[in-house]
Amino acid sequence: MGRMNIGHVFMVVLAALWLMSTHETQYAYAAESPSFDKLQKLAKHGDANAQFRVGERYRKGEGATSDWATAAEWYRKAADQGNAKAQYYLALMLDEGLGISPNSSESLTWYRKAAAQGHVDAQYNLGGVYRDGSGVTQDYTEAFTWFRQAAKQGDAGAQNALGILFQQGHGVTQNFKKAVKWYGKAADQGLDLAQFNLGNTYGAGQGVPKDTTKAAEWFFKAGEQGHMEAQFNLASLFAIGEGVPQDFAVAATWFQKAGEQGHMEAQFFLGAMHAEGRGMPQNLEEAMIWYRKAADQGHREAQQFVSTFDSLLNRP
Repeated sequence: MGRMNIGHVFMVVLAALWLMSTHETQYAYAAESPSFDKLQKLAKHGDANAQFRVGERYRKGEGATSDWATAAEWYRKAADQGNAKAQYYLALMLDEGLGISPNSSESLTWYRKAAAQGHVDAQYNLGGVYRDGSGVTQDYTEAFTWFRQAAKQGDAGAQNALGILFQQGHGVTQNFKKAVKWYGKAADQGLDLAQFNLGNTYGAGQGVPKDTTKAAEWFFKAGEQGHMEAQFNLASLFAIGEGVPQDFAVAATWFQKAGEQGHMEAQFFLGAMHAEGRGMPQNLEEAMIWYRKAADQGHREAQQFVSTFDSLLNRP
């Protein structure tokens, strides 16, 4: 091996130091938040990133009065120059008619442009547009394509949506194991919808061996986040003692959580538990409160109980 050239080493060290100082300067500059006036000047001179940021300021009311129409104008300028974030927000505003007249066709165009650049929210929304047939012909295959791209980027909502498509066989060959895989990815990120769906797959034994204990665990996670159907399912498991020890008091707690959110069956069962004194002292007045709530939503048995009770009260 030849002798090292000291002069060459010295030059390399100097170059490295220069690069480090340059990067530090760039980082410090990037960390600074330009004033609104400075952003506007840059935006008026055609800086796409500045145009997007001015749009953001108007949308959020930061440094300027909140003005969605003006925000849309700046988003459009940036979008026309290929700014993916601006394309996404312009699509969203056109989709929902925020500060601009709704236009599903133009919204779709901008979603596509942003999605093609890898914007994950645009990919997810585009999947939803095709899944629901919102302004376009319903196309589950196209929905699957965009949900998969967003899911691969780690978007929990897209992962859950992909799981549903695999479970139902929409736009793709039905595959319960793959449904469980994608539900699991989203559930591990804390998405209550995915936790609920995963609980159902374990409860039904679809794509996994049937395991009501695991079903209860996932229903609990979703229920803790306020998922109404998960709360009802968990309450039902405690009421019958499947996958968990039978416990009417715990069942009543979860039925009440779901009932307070308007779950009709939960309201009916809670009424029955108060009437029979299961998991709580018997309380007919409380029972009738819950029966009436269920009856008001059209629950036939609850309506019969309420009708019978009212007729007894009105007897001479």
